[in-house]
Amino acid sequence: MQKRELLQYKTISVQELRTNMPEISKNLEYGIGYILIRKSKPIAELRPIQKDDMLAREKVLDFFARPPKSMLIHSKKSAVQIIREDRC
Repeated sequence: MQKRELLQYKTISVQELRTNMPEISKNLEYGIGYILIRKSKPIAELRPIQKDDMLAREKVLDFFARPPKSMLIHSKKSAVQIIREDRC
């Protein structure tokens, strides 16, 4: 997976995130990323979702919402029974 360049990164604390969430979410839409700091240590990276990431996510969700017929299991047993048998 290749890392994409953002316009810029800003460093913010957890408290700043809580206080300024509306402004931060708007900045994320404009391509500004954030490094989240707690107790002077980086703990997370907030970055905008790229359009191609969204398309990939939609394809995965669509696949699970409408799986190919070849992947469907036809059985008189319930899903719970099949899972329990598989775990044994």
